[in-house]
Amino acid sequence: MSLARLGAQVVGVDFSEEAIRAARSLNDECGLNCRFICGNICDLPAHLDEQFGIVYASYGVLCWLPDLPRWCQLLAERLRPGGAFIVIDGHPFSFCVRNDPSQPYPYVYRGYFRPKDPEFCPSDDKERDYHAIDKPVGKPTYEWLQTLSDVVNAIADAGLAIEFVGEYPVFPCRGPDSPGMKKQADGFFKYGEEKSLYPLLMSVKAVKR
Repeated sequence: MSLARLGAQVVGVDFSEEAIRAARSLNDECGLNCRFICGNICDLPAHLDEQFGIVYASYGVLCWLPDLPRWCQLLAERLRPGGAFIVIDGHPFSFCVRNDPSQPYPYVYRGYFRPKDPEFCPSDDKERDYHAIDKPVGKPTYEWLQTLSDVVNAIADAGLAIEFVGEYPVFPCRGPDSPGMKKQADGFFKYGEEKSLYPLLMSVKAVKR
């Protein structure tokens, strides 16, 4: 909707019915003309055949994808020649690090390279709940954890040309185990310099030649 305010024609896709209802309500409240499609992204060809100048995916999308190469291929098909694919999400390495306020430095507590099977997250796992950081999710989830090379290679294998890869020591919200994060002037949250030792966000921009 921020892009629509700048004059773009926007289509949003999400598998959450509640998220789509909220988006449509906000769209109407703001007097915008965005379209929102509720469904599994793998079924997108049945609902959308247009091509776009920008395909954008952000914050918390990658962990729900059991088939990252297929996802990238689907999005590449929705790009017109010269169009850009942009993704920004949590840096995969950040899920391996714990920044305990009682410890002087962050520490690695789990492996970076994972089996291809999804990770089971029980319903009382507060750490994984980025929607309501002060309470558990309420339901168990299954998440696929990718490496940075998984993401970059899947995009390249879809026929897109990588133009930029970014890594950042900031995050769009304060996590449940990160009370030491401070809000910056740009709205992002960051640890103090003594604990800001690893990337929290990553981004990739690729274009369709």
